Amino acid sequence: MNLFKDKFNIFNFSLNFKLVFIFLIIQAIIIISISYIYMFKFSAIFEGQFTERGKSLAYYLADSIKYAVLTKDISSIEEKVKEVLHQPDVVGVRVLDNSGNILYTNCWTEKGNIQIFKALVKTQEKFSEDEDILNFSVPKRIKESGIVEICMSKDRLDTQLSKLQDTVMYIAIAEFLGAFFIGIIIFNKLIISRINYLTEKVKQISKNPLTNVKITVDGNDEITTLANCFNIMQQELKKYIEENIEKTKRLKEQEKLALLGRFASELRHEVGNSLNDFTAIYSRLKKEELSQEGKKILDDFIFQIEELKKFNNNIKNCFQTPEPELEYIDLTEFLRGQRSAMGLFFNDENNDDNKRLEFVWHIPDKECILMIDSSMIRRALENLIRNAIDAVNKKKGKIEIGLDCFDEYVELWVKDNGTGIPEEIRDKIFDPFVTSKAHGSGLGLGITKSFIEKAHKGKLILDTSNGTKFIMRIPRNLKLN
Repeated sequence: MNLFKDKFNIFNFSLNFKLVFIFLIIQAIIIISISYIYMFKFSAIFEGQFTERGKSLAYYLADSIKYAVLTKDISSIEEKVKEVLHQPDVVGVRVLDNSGNILYTNCWTEKGNIQIFKALVKTQEKFSEDEDILNFSVPKRIKESGIVEICMSKDRLDTQLSKLQDTVMYIAIAEFLGAFFIGIIIFNKLIISRINYLTEKVKQISKNPLTNVKITVDGNDEITTLANCFNIMQQELKKYIEENIEKTKRLKEQEKLALLGRFASELRHEVGNSLNDFTAIYSRLKKEELSQEGKKILDDFIFQIEELKKFNNNIKNCFQTPEPELEYIDLTEFLRGQRSAMGLFFNDENNDDNKRLEFVWHIPDKECILMIDSSMIRRALENLIRNAIDAVNKKKGKIEIGLDCFDEYVELWVKDNGTGIPEEIRDKIFDPFVTSKAHGSGLGLGITKSFIEKAHKGKLILDTSNGTKFIMRIPRNLKLN
């Protein structure tokens, strides 16, 4: 029994069903109330007409036979009674004198569905014309000569009332169905469809709070207010979640960089000690008399030592905040100088790169002056160009280098049409030791990021919307702590 109640409890159904259910109940109550009121009014009208007709017939007959009753003229009474008997619903007539004796009766019955209407037969005590003329100023005395009783059947009235009830019922049903369908259409348009739309949007947001979903509801009612408030709440929630995600990422990145920094510091220390030993060994070996092959091996040895020193310095630049030597530089002239230097290298006819690479420089005509460390910016630019050259390897490549000057910052960028960066490492491409190259160290972009973001308080941005584009955004009003 409890299971049955729980299953068919109205509160267990959907909101749409509840709204329609309440709408139907209210509609039924209104229509039933209106139908009852109209039926009551029309019933009262029919009954009033029946009663009024019975009274009118009784008064008419009483007035028609007053002298016949006074003189006891039965034939006159019968003649007038027959006129009344021809009227609808009249089933019997009875005339009594003032003593209660029956003077005349016709088809009289008091059984069945009937109603009796009575009227007094009244006559003037003085009724001759002479007396009327002589005593016109004297009030005429009225006396009761008898009683007229008319028996009328209520069958036709009940039939009319029954037909009225059926008609009202059919009209009520038709009104209910018409109001139901019209109401459902309007109700669905104004409330249900909007609530369903609001529900679907809320479901989308609940599955992923970071989804950029905006609820748009027409109108200026409570549902619209709810949608607008929910939009504000969702934006605030999204902002809060994004801020916490960003904080978490920063904390994880700081923890990872701190761990890598400690590791790099120990690595640099150990590598530095080894480099000192290798340098001492090289100094002793250089004093020895070596064969031609030995000298060649020694030269290769010192070359590897220098490469190892560069790697050690790269680790330092990647994990420690570099100290920039700032000076005012015109980046337009700076970029032209870089173009000339690269032109000398790629104009070499023996270099295969000039056959497969196309360099396009986007240098503005006007000067673009800001305070930078030119050596750091040069090295950062070279790192990005070197990466672009590697990205377009084994194909006809196009590399674009450009400069855009804005009021608040400048953007120095490098773009290529190469193979691109794998999607799985795009989010961590700037992390140390992360690389898509087969033989890369993963420090180039980390060093570039350190030069731009730590030394110049700027931003290194990766844009993959159309090719691969690295943007070095450097603020014009650079202020170092």
